[in-house]
Amino acid sequence: MKRPQNMPLAGLTSLFVILALIATACGNGSSTDTAATTTSDAPSAIAFEDSGISTTTAQQFEVVSVAARNSIETSPLWIADSRGLFAKYGIEIKYLPVSDEGAVVGSMISDEARIGMLSATAVVEGLRSLPGDLFEPLVYVSGTDIRADSGRGAMSLVAASGKTISSGCDLVGQSVAVRGFVTTPAIAVREMVRNDGCDPGEVTLVASNAEQTLNRLAQGEVAAAATLDPLTAQALRSSNSVIANLDAELCPGYGVCPLSLAVVDIDWATNNPELADGFRRAMHEAISWIRVNEIDYRAELVQCCSVDVNDATETAIPNFVGVGRSLDSDMARLQDVVSAQLEARRASNDADAQDDVTTDTEADS
Repeated sequence: MKRPQNMPLAGLTSLFVILALIATACGNGSSTDTAATTTSDAPSAIAFEDSGISTTTAQQFEVVSVAARNSIETSPLWIADSRGLFAKYGIEIKYLPVSDEGAVVGSMISDEARIGMLSATAVVEGLRSLPGDLFEPLVYVSGTDIRADSGRGAMSLVAASGKTISSGCDLVGQSVAVRGFVTTPAIAVREMVRNDGCDPGEVTLVASNAEQTLNRLAQGEVAAAATLDPLTAQALRSSNSVIANLDAELCPGYGVCPLSLAVVDIDWATNNPELADGFRRAMHEAISWIRVNEIDYRAELVQCCSVDVNDATETAIPNFVGVGRSLDSDMARLQDVVSAQLEARRASNDADAQDDVTTDTEADS
């Protein structure tokens, strides 16, 4: 798989120098929440039961098309490729770059892509709304292995400078920037407000790309923004501050939520079980590698995922969680939250419609 190249070699050299300095003083600054993993506390490699898959030579590669955005959420895909983990299972990735998650689904529907990388919320929504059995979760990627004393997670709520926000209820009557209305951070904001006993319908969500979000925070157009890295790192370089760890709001039982998932075409997976399982194994091994190779991982972000040197050094998600979690229970939790919010939205719309009918009737009389 030919990965996007975003940084010249000189930039990478600078990155390694910067990261080496950070590694020696990790934990002393507020911009990076995760310290480099040491040998003593590094997790053991993920163990897999033997499914009969054997490693193959370069001449035996099978091409698998994958649709994905270049983002930190999908970075294990790039790690699996760059570390030769797909090759280990006889897989060559044909990368189909997309700009949004709707394009991922479109690529799979048209049979261009056999596997797609989507946010967890998009998968829940997709499985609810698409007719028939089109795709199913194959590999999930969670965010950071969050420390108890960290207020920042894979998803963070960042307050604009000068805004005093200490709870979800403080967002009532305010505007909050989100990447999209059905993204996991947007769902988490609404859940945070509901958890604090207030009506999330009284919070205005504003769809913004990264540049718009930073501008709106700087100009005070929004009170806060629900962010993922590297946007969180960028926002914190100004006088903005983290209010809440949104992972803990949305997934309180774990403190970390499903962040993105690889979803697979069911018919293709049924007909190609070794390739589907090899992809899954390679991704899990990439997650395991990330957890014990923080510095190298941050350098990879510059190469794969449109992350510059500053963002790579300050991002809070080098340690993906991929061990000891249940995909079924994670997705069930997210399904419950999304279903409850959709039901609340429908009820609110029905109530508004009834009010309109009543008003029209009174006017006629």
